[in-house]
Amino acid sequence: MKTKRKEKLNIVVGITGGIAAYKAAIFIRSLIKNGHSVVSIATENAYKFIGEWTLKTITGNEVVDDVFMENSTEATRHISLAHWCDLMVVTPATANFVAKAANGIADDALTTFNLSFSGKKIIAPAMNTEMLNSPQVQNNLKMLESYGYSIIEPQAGTLACGDVGKGRLADTDDIVFEVEKSTYPQDLEGKNILINGGRTKEMIDPVRYISNKSSGYMAKMLCEMAALRGGNVTYIQGDTDVEAPKGVKTIIKVDSADEMYENCMKHTTDYDIAILSAAVADFKAAQYSPKKIKKVEGEDETTTLELSKNRDILLSMGQNKPKDATLVGFALESNSGIKNTTKKLKDKGADFMILNSLEHSEAFGDTNNNYWIFDSSGTCSEIPNANKKVFAEQLFTRIAHTIK
Repeated sequence: MKTKRKEKLNIVVGITGGIAAYKAAIFIRSLIKNGHSVVSIATENAYKFIGEWTLKTITGNEVVDDVFMENSTEATRHISLAHWCDLMVVTPATANFVAKAANGIADDALTTFNLSFSGKKIIAPAMNTEMLNSPQVQNNLKMLESYGYSIIEPQAGTLACGDVGKGRLADTDDIVFEVEKSTYPQDLEGKNILINGGRTKEMIDPVRYISNKSSGYMAKMLCEMAALRGGNVTYIQGDTDVEAPKGVKTIIKVDSADEMYENCMKHTTDYDIAILSAAVADFKAAQYSPKKIKKVEGEDETTTLELSKNRDILLSMGQNKPKDATLVGFALESNSGIKNTTKKLKDKGADFMILNSLEHSEAFGDTNNNYWIFDSSGTCSEIPNANKKVFAEQLFTRIAHTIK
């Protein structure tokens, strides 16, 4: 198991002759933006969809397209490239390449390099639905998985040929996510991780509700970081302003605090790590009005809305926590933050509490913030002026160290 993150990788991007080959340019740009170095290997048919000079300009490196490259300074370029490379990605991977890779055929630069390189390999297939579903292609993909290749599932939709079905190349962001996963230690592999996030909405009548300004961005970063480190993430998502997190296969959408409570409690026996980052309303309308509450002329300028308390999710999960599980709560405080957070940690049975203080920032929507991590041993660690991704990374490093 890797213990230290290697942030910058040397990546070989293989491009085969599918209509989605043009997307390789976007993918490569994303890799370079993230700080990685890229060399591309193109098949002869790839050039029918994307030009050599495009790839050369984007990567800043020669494009390898022949085992016997006349202008190459090395006679065995595929071997030296294999020594340089940390990771291989083939996007798009045609049925032809999948078959050759599965059966050990080396008849061009890409398939020869494929056999020469013994490191991690990611393949993003793209082809017609009928081709994808053929037993030959399915057997070849299973064979590649058995060899340790990571296969990124194609998407369903309208294909270039006009057919509708599964076979479209996965989103560039999904392929990049799989690459970034390779830079992280897989110290959460096999762990079931429950995360809630976003804001709840407590309906007053059919058009009005009680809520807050939480964007859900913190939960998104927590979900993605857990998935990047190998965790099996279940995300219970309230109302948010951000896209769904990458790498998370189970997302349960809820609206109210009651729905959030019920869905969290369904998982009280099957999680290894639970992080409750949702901004759950403390109160709801004591009586829901099935019809819009009308303003009546002649009434007083003020009116009264009666509220009742919502159930405490963190307290209930602390009381029902599985043995050896780790429970993390968030405390948003506007005053006496350290005192109140320390009390919550003890009273609610959490292993960690995160203080997000309104005394130092607006908390919601801020790019950077100060965070304090309190643990059950009484230790308090500050993470100053950190963005949410950096905070999520440091939090999971702390948790992973604890659960070891």
